[in-house]
Order: sequence, then structure tokens, then C-alpha cells
Amino acid sequence: AQVAAALDAGASGVSLGLRYPPGASADALELAAVCAEAARRGAFCSAHIRDEGAGLLGSIREVLALARDCRVALQVSHLKAMGRAQQGGRAQGGVLQALALLDEARAAGQDVAADAYPYEATSTTLLALLPRWVSDAGPKAAAAMARDPALRPQVSTALAHDDFPAAAVEVAHVPAGPLRWTEGLSLADAARRLDRDPMVLVLDLLATSPGGVQIVHHALDPADVRAVLAHPAVAVASDGWVQHPSAGGRPHPRSYGTFARVLGRFVREEAVLTLEDAVRKMTGLPAARLGFDDRGVLRPGAVADLVVFDPARIRDTATYRDPHRFAEGVEHVFVAGRPVLGGGALTGARPGRVLRSTRTAT
Repeated sequence: AQVAAALDAGASGVSLGLRYPPGASADALELAAVCAEAARRGAFCSAHIRDEGAGLLGSIREVLALARDCRVALQVSHLKAMGRAQQGGRAQGGVLQALALLDEARAAGQDVAADAYPYEATSTTLLALLPRWVSDAGPKAAAAMARDPALRPQVSTALAHDDFPAAAVEVAHVPAGPLRWTEGLSLADAARRLDRDPMVLVLDLLATSPGGVQIVHHALDPADVRAVLAHPAVAVASDGWVQHPSAGGRPHPRSYGTFARVLGRFVREEAVLTLEDAVRKMTGLPAARLGFDDRGVLRPGAVADLVVFDPARIRDTATYRDPHRFAEGVEHVFVAGRPVLGGGALTGARPGRVLRSTRTAT
């Protein structure tokens, strides 16, 4: 009923966070009921799959079957493969096989697409590193577990394995507490400065910052990133949010640099995409997916949302060490025909508004 009300109010679809609580607890019947409601209204389902590591292909098959049975369009959110065993085409179970599954479904008539961001690092909450019996409890309960002397050893033992990514995980944001100084450091470096085990540091971060600690995880293979971005059914997505330098912290640079990075690095420098295809992946492809028939294209009668950039100069400047930096090479931006950026400077105009999908019920 909640899905129906949201779609009637103009939502474009329903999203499933199957990797995170509470979505991780949803069973097949619940997911089918939610997605069937979206299908009845011509909306689509965006799915963050359950497992992007060893269970990648099984997780892809799960959402493909769900979408097929419900007859709903499917968007696989930020497709990637985590873990060296699944990466770079070296083993079965990686992104090449995942893309093949999507192609098979599309060839069979399913409306299936995906999106990806152009970086070799992911970003999520610190909870994602913990065993499911901890993370599924939610941030507040996990913080309580991390403070509980009886439970701390159990959590620490569950974390202690040979491939725990202490050196590859950086602390992006600590909202409060005595460990805010760890922002920008890897778990390994921060633990070394404290002379404690990285697993103990994870518990201390959880215990002292119950609001949720954000991390950046350097865990993807460059070849995988290129392969996914190049696929014709994959749109470019930042998986970020609106940022301002005053917010501080060391967030993932994708919130500042995603689209300029694609145009500068993956079009101009590496020729992974043509300029035309890259623009399509950022504009017309996602607009059509969202049901916005009058946006994302240049034609008479369409809304004049325009970006004027220099293909020879555009580039991202945000880095993991210095993420709060804006892209270069963007000269003008128009929203609904009104200039919001002119000559590289903000005009002060704010003509943006919440968009309502133009999809109709089937």
C-alpha cells in the first residue's frame, strides 16, 4: 500500500536495498508483492543486490527472477565485483559473467539495465564490514554491541580473517566522538597510531559514533570498471549526494567528480566510451528509465536542461585525499532554460524542482 501511494504521488519506481537492513531481511514473497505493485503502475525496480562478492552471480539471478516473475523493469544499482577472486575476469563469478546474465535476460525480453560509477573504490557504512548478525541489527544496536564487554570479543573474532581489508578501508566520516581524527586514514594506519588491532578500532568507532561511520573501500578492479561502463545498457551514476566543502570529512570524491571523470578520463584519455555514448549514459538513458520523456534529450519542446563544457578541458579534480574539489571545464549550466552557472560561476538562480514521473499504469 505504501508503494502504491508513493507511485501515485509521482515516484519513478521502488528501490530494494538487499545488502542492508532492513531490506536484507525481506523474503521472496514480500519482494514480489512490492515489485508487483510497481509493475502494475508501469514503474521500475532498482535493486542493490544482496552480495557483490562471492555471491554476485546468485544475487543477480535472484533479482532477475524476481523481475521476470513480477514483469517489472529492473535496474541493477552500481554493478561491480568485490573481492579479488571475482575480479578482472580471472575467475568465474565476476562482472563479465554478471553482464552476460543481464544480456541473456534482455535477449529473452526482460527490461533490464544497470548503472555504475567510474571509480575503483566504493563507499558505504562501517557496518557493512561487520558480520550480518551485527549489521542487521542496525546502527544503534550495533553500537550497543560494540560497547558490550561480553559481545566485543565475539564481534572481533568474527572480523578477524586473513583478508580483512584494514589497509584498503579509509575512514571517510565520523560524525562525533573522540575518534574523529581518524578521518582520511586507513583502518590499518589509524590502528597503528593507537597501537591496537584494526578489529578493535572498528569496534571503538562503532561504540563512540552511533550515528554511523562512513568508509571508502578501495576494492574494485580497473578492468571491471571499464567493462561495466562500456556496456550499452549501463548508465553513469554517482551513487553520491549533494556535498559542500564546509561539510568536512573525507567523503568519496564521486559526489564531486563522477561525470567530469567519465568525460575526461574514460572518453578523452582512455577512449573507453565515445563522447556521444558517454553523454547518452548521463542524460537520455537515465531520463528514459525514470520516465521523464521531456528531459535528457535536445529537441523542440523538451525541457532545456543543458550543460556546456569543453571536451578538451573537462576533468575531475576531487581526489580521495582532497575530495571537496569541483570539476573543471564546465562553462554553463541551464536548468529549465534558466542559467544557474555562467562562465564557471554560480548565478544564484534556483529553478530546480522535484520531478514527477510521466509513466502511466499498465
